[in-house]
Amino acid sequence: GPEGQVVAVKALSLRAARDWKQLQLFEREAQTLAALSHPGIPEYLDYFEEDTPTDRAFYLVQEAVAGKSLALLMKEGARCSSDEAVRIAIELCEVLAYLSSLNPP
Repeated sequence: GPEGQVVAVKALSLRAARDWKQLQLFEREAQTLAALSHPGIPEYLDYFEEDTPTDRAFYLVQEAVAGKSLALLMKEGARCSSDEAVRIAIELCEVLAYLSSLNPP
């Protein structure tokens, strides 16, 4: 991405992994995210591994989305108008429709 871009990084340590299935799921998540292209889903940017003398770490990098999650806003007591609730619901439905159109979904 552009230099100075804020990103979200998810990491998995091989040493800390409970089992191989956890690593397989992490890699599958990276592959799935790389295949997605929708304005309502943060953009996948990279997946890489890094070795240290005592571990191997796996990283998944996505575009960071500014702001608070809907769950956090609700927990903090935020309320929205019925128009705003409808707008949010429509955006969610558009993402879900896109995801369900994929093969396999």
